[in-house]
Amino acid sequence: IEQDLQNFKEEKGTVNLSQESQAYLESLTTIDADWIKSEMELSSMDYLYDYVTKNKHLAQLAPSSLGTPDPLLINLISDLQLLQSKRKSLRFGTSDANPAVKEIDEQIASTKNSLIENIQSIRNRVKVGLEGITKELAESEAMIKKVPRIERELLGIQRNFSVNENIYLYLLQKKAETG
Repeated sequence: IEQDLQNFKEEKGTVNLSQESQAYLESLTTIDADWIKSEMELSSMDYLYDYVTKNKHLAQLAPSSLGTPDPLLINLISDLQLLQSKRKSLRFGTSDANPAVKEIDEQIASTKNSLIENIQSIRNRVKVGLEGITKELAESEAMIKKVPRIERELLGIQRNFSVNENIYLYLLQKKAETG
């Protein structure tokens, strides 16, 4: 994208964006970044939903790696991990018929159901947010069509550059948080 931006400026000559165009660019860059973050959060929730519904053990799952700041979700995952660890330690030397194991199994099932409901709630919230962002994006792109062609092409390239830069910084931040 950096190379495309440089080539465009060299080919067309230096083009300064008007204040109106610059405002459109900033608006679109913000909207695009929000859209991509929401898409990533939705993918993360889809992954977690599949992971939990397939009855996998959550010991290897770090809540901070999901990219969502939802405290209830993080607490439910932690609770489920704790219950699964308790079950594993209780299960050592006893059978599944043991009343303590049965009680833990019931708690695990209840916590898992709460977790699935929470994930579905977050997924629905993110989907609604994505619909709003998509509408906002369409409105902003319609406003850009008022900008002259060359300026609009430059605006598109700068927008891609800004979005890529924002996503790169966001991913670096998430990597640091996970680390």
